[in-house]
Amino acid sequence: MPSKSEFFATAKGGLALVLTILGAAFLFVGLLAITAGPTVTSPASARAFALIFAAPGAILAIVGVVLWRKRAKELAERTRLRERGAICDGIVVEVIQNFRVRVNRRHPWRTRYRYAAGGATHEGEDTTMDRPAFLEAGSGVRIAYDPADPGRSTVAALQNEQEPRTVPYEQPGTH
Repeated sequence: MPSKSEFFATAKGGLALVLTILGAAFLFVGLLAITAGPTVTSPASARAFALIFAAPGAILAIVGVVLWRKRAKELAERTRLRERGAICDGIVVEVIQNFRVRVNRRHPWRTRYRYAAGGATHEGEDTTMDRPAFLEAGSGVRIAYDPADPGRSTVAALQNEQEPRTVPYEQPGTH
């Protein structure tokens, strides 16, 4: 199961959090203004004030929740591939720290790798908050991939960490 910090290891996770919080705050202020009702001195401006906050707040909150769900699905897919995917050997192409994203004063690591599966060579990318020990360009890694779509993959483990698993991959929704 990915850690909470893994959720925010990409810009999508951080943006989801910010948009959801901002949207909820704006929506809350707008709804408070709507429930307070129009003022005696200026009913039209009170309604406009409420709409100025509520409408963009609702839009921001919806976009934030959609991004939140997409990131959660990405993490669930990575977990499912690691647990049930086919395993092959790959090689690390690049390991770099993503300085555009910052979570708790830390920057996530992005690992690009190459592997052969399904009769073709594929490249993938994985993002984690912690750099695995001894992981560098040229290192061997175990890759977990979807046999039905070999382009969908994630780093399963360093080659020295574990033996390949033999659990067959299950398509989502088949059990």
